[in-house]
Amino acid sequence: MIKKHKIWAIFPPICIGLLPLIFLHKNPGEVWVLDFLFLSSILIFLILSVLVSLFMIKKNLLRASLSTTVIFFPLSIVNESHSYYTNLMIWSLGLLAAIFLLCIPIQENIIKTVQKAIFIPLIGLIIFYGSCIGISKYRIGEIENQLGEQIDEEFLFFKKNQRIIKKPISDVYFIILDEFISPVAFRKYYQYNNEDFFSFLESKGFSLARYPYSNYPWTIPSISSMVSLNYHKNWVLKKEFPQVAHFLLCHNLAGKLLQSDGYQMYSIPSIYWFGNSSKGAWKDFLFRCKSYGMTMSILRATPLRDKARKYQRIEHRNHIEHQLAQIEEISKKEGKKFVFTHFLSPHRPIVFDREGKDLIEEDVALAEKDQKHSYYLDQAYFISQSIKKIIEKIIISSIHPPIIVVISDHGKFPIGVSGKGKKTLPLNELSWRLSNFIALYLPSESIELPEIVTPINVLRLLLSNYFGYNIPLLENSCHTDFFDLEKSEPTASLLPFQYDLVNTQP
Repeated sequence: MIKKHKIWAIFPPICIGLLPLIFLHKNPGEVWVLDFLFLSSILIFLILSVLVSLFMIKKNLLRASLSTTVIFFPLSIVNESHSYYTNLMIWSLGLLAAIFLLCIPIQENIIKTVQKAIFIPLIGLIIFYGSCIGISKYRIGEIENQLGEQIDEEFLFFKKNQRIIKKPISDVYFIILDEFISPVAFRKYYQYNNEDFFSFLESKGFSLARYPYSNYPWTIPSISSMVSLNYHKNWVLKKEFPQVAHFLLCHNLAGKLLQSDGYQMYSIPSIYWFGNSSKGAWKDFLFRCKSYGMTMSILRATPLRDKARKYQRIEHRNHIEHQLAQIEEISKKEGKKFVFTHFLSPHRPIVFDREGKDLIEEDVALAEKDQKHSYYLDQAYFISQSIKKIIEKIIISSIHPPIIVVISDHGKFPIGVSGKGKKTLPLNELSWRLSNFIALYLPSESIELPEIVTPINVLRLLLSNYFGYNIPLLENSCHTDFFDLEKSEPTASLLPFQYDLVNTQP
């Protein structure tokens, strides 16, 4: 029988197991509380199972607790940046130490002292991180309430001032390709042949923006600004902003206006958390990328790292294929449709070669260190060909000429440059990151596409010209800092860089 005064010994191994989760969750805008609790429950169940097993062997709760703590301690000190064999060695040493502590004779008062020495700092860290997360979640909630009221006011204002025009009947397809580059980048900078895609678009009647630039060099504010029809402000800290962006996507102004005109909304999200509606605890957990990524971060810190990476790649590949099939299926449905989809491609992970086949094992490691972006370019070619086929099917299956937007959230870093860990980049390098892709397929009563256009104005342009809303275009600007949402440059100021750099590429 376990004495009541020893029950506290259950908690040190739970704390050591949950500490990495608390630490990973310190970016509160990127991981949902429910997903955190879901993964925590799984880990606690695993820890308690080990603890009970060791207690059954030794019939001593203090010893079982100390050994369980040692078993799960590597979870806090290893990570995916370590080599597989380094992580394996650390886990093996932890397991051997746990067996050693379980078997050798140690006085009970020494075990208690060691347990307290571990437990008290862990409780302090968990309280500290938990308090920070709680404060952040409250701040995020306050901003979401304010933005919700603002969206409602803008919606009522635009509806009140909507012009009476011929009732729109065209389906609207809004297709976002993550990190897809501009035609000039393909042709002149990377010297890569993707002309078949651009020629196809032009032959079908697409208007390709001559000088396309993204408003942000970061996916999260870029996509959420497209559908909220406005630039963002520094409402919250950068680490908190992802959840605000998610709110803007789920309550997006453009979709709300189209729904009021009789359109059915169809969201086909990537394996990313953008715009995902609830599908239940398990599916939400799997398909919200940041929460899913937290699980992968934990698994990649274990000897299961390679299995976890392989599973992640398979899931990513399957999901992109599923998205392509979903667009085709939705295009056949009756009624007016607004189809919003975000492909996490050609962005990493690289899971397709030029022909759409999976990479061979030798190429997987090379693709992750691909400084010349050759694997990225092949994946960009594949996704181009896939979108080409989807466009043909959409046009064929549409009763009325559809509106199709193919757009990217931002471009690619220059050759040899990585933004990881950099807070800012020189403007001549960042200009390539901001050089993106915009192509519009419009009904016969075509509109003139501005020479310089950015994503924030695309839906404004369509809502104004085809749906009668008095929504003027905003000034095109590029927000040149990954962390400061208000630091901007006029888009025109980047024009010289895009063409001067082609002769001075690194």
